[in-house]
Amino acid sequence: MTDYFNRRSATEWLQQGIDNGWCTGWYCENHDGFAYEDGDEVAELWEEHEGSDFCWNIVRIKAPVSHTVRAKP
Repeated sequence: MTDYFNRRSATEWLQQGIDNGWCTGWYCENHDGFAYEDGDEVAELWEEHEGSDFCWNIVRIKAPVSHTVRAKP
């Protein structure tokens, strides 16, 4: 099993995650837009970094609802 993972490229690994719905494809938050479901988080980060123009490569990992943990207020 270890050899299988060592022989795969990052592109192959990412494609498996996309195909299985485990993650989004990579994108530059500043220049390509962002996944709709990331809107609130991206807005917070944009404000935190004062709207700087830089490439911000992102792959969002998706968790099943049963594994989602929310912080208590």
